[in-house]
Amino acid sequence: MPPIARLHFETAARALPRGARYVLLGWNAEVPPEMQALLDRLGIAHVPFDLRALIRERGLASHLATTPLSPLWPVIRRIARRKRDWRIFEAFGHRNPAMKFTPRRNRWLGGPPLKPAVLSDYVRVLVGSLVPGHTLYTDIDFAFPRPLDWVLDRESFVYRWERHGFANSALMALSPGSPAKRGALAALVERLGTPLPWILFSDANCEALGLEILSAERLDPLWSATYEAQPKFAEFFTRAGDPAATLRRLRAGFDAIHWHNRWDLTPEPGSPYDLWLRNSAT
Repeated sequence: MPPIARLHFETAARALPRGARYVLLGWNAEVPPEMQALLDRLGIAHVPFDLRALIRERGLASHLATTPLSPLWPVIRRIARRKRDWRIFEAFGHRNPAMKFTPRRNRWLGGPPLKPAVLSDYVRVLVGSLVPGHTLYTDIDFAFPRPLDWVLDRESFVYRWERHGFANSALMALSPGSPAKRGALAALVERLGTPLPWILFSDANCEALGLEILSAERLDPLWSATYEAQPKFAEFFTRAGDPAATLRRLRAGFDAIHWHNRWDLTPEPGSPYDLWLRNSAT
């Protein structure tokens, strides 16, 4: 559990709508004592779970399958990414203009190697169906400047991946009536052979599932077309310029702030992140 996630927990726990609960699902996750103390103070329940068992229970066991040819996955990916005419590889993957070749589960090679980033996409797809009521899935690299009551007014949504024709599921709300609650999202993963968002959350698939694609403008400074984010959103973590003014601008301009997996960073004292954390923790 990275220390930089502290701001997420501090802001998310305080932003929850009345009566809502925050459940932190952990798979093979180590929670240090100081982080567990934070979760206890904020009333966040840490619930360990078995992701592979959940994948099987939700009808996606074929994505965990291996075959004698599974070791060829790296070769297939390397060749398919180089080939201009890649149609001979259609059985093994999808082609996306932005993300190039994306492996898919198939009967010859089984499921693609389950790297941590891919596993998190399975979590996003499956956890919303565990609870029949309104749910919000969020990665733990988000901070929330204001109450999350607005989520309950938006039914089901994901948000735009920069300006591409697909969405990002790092923040995903599902209303009780969503087809995803009844397994439609898992069924689509099985048909497509991958949970990766540039395939699964295409504009057409989102429309079919009743998922509104929100603009990134108020959810993601790095992807906002109007916010002048420094490279890799560095200004959030460094004491440069006027950090207090930067923080005010971010908190006024965004409903959520996504810092995109900067897990290895140590925010500088006096940075916008540090100022916000110290204010939230008091």
